[in-house]
Amino acid sequence: MLPAVSSVALACSRLGWAGHEVDVVSLVSRPAEAVLPAVQPGARVLVLSRDASTPAVLAALSGRPGLGRDSADVLEHLGGRAERVRAPAPLAHWAPGRFADLSVVALACEPDPATTVLPRVPGLPDAAYETDGQLTRREARVLALAALVPGPGQLLWDIGAGSGSVGIEWMRADSRSRAVAVEARPDRAERVRPTPLPSACLTSTLVCGTAPDALAGLPRQMRSPGRRRQHRRRP
Repeated sequence: MLPAVSSVALACSRLGWAGHEVDVVSLVSRPAEAVLPAVQPGARVLVLSRDASTPAVLAALSGRPGLGRDSADVLEHLGGRAERVRAPAPLAHWAPGRFADLSVVALACEPDPATTVLPRVPGLPDAAYETDGQLTRREARVLALAALVPGPGQLLWDIGAGSGSVGIEWMRADSRSRAVAVEARPDRAERVRPTPLPSACLTSTLVCGTAPDALAGLPRQMRSPGRRRQHRRRP
């Protein structure tokens, strides 16, 4: 293999951004919603695109909590002969069918009083979840996450998941962690999926059943490298 300058370094160079102040989110194998935790007022975010559709997919999220009228640059074929840097424009203006498969989307996140900002730390507002009342409240979630200590390569069994709030915040704490949500009631299990935070649900496993029978065969650790530790939470 030949050494080369990374697309992240090239993008920072073209934009005049300091590399150590930039958050990098890859959507190559993750849903577009994975970018939402990084979108904070004043943040600079580089999004590694999956294909030509990524800028338009991000534009479709512009009404979601966290994404307001942020401006975006699209940098295509960085370091190549066909390199092109699109002029910054509001994210919602990027239409499909205009971009190269090899691109980086640069988000300049500006404070917007009209935009709901979801914090990166545990303790999302209770209103962020769809629930029938079976919800671990905000203060209890903060304490639970502090005790569980989420981190890379760790797996959580959320037994009695209810609205899935603890598992979702577990995965938001570190994108490399995963969760298994076990919920006995089918109607509540269905609410784990249409939550306003689907990026977390798409990286978890949902099991509808009653403990202890539903726990048979569940994974005890993640297959990816890194620290592997299992936590169990009972309601």
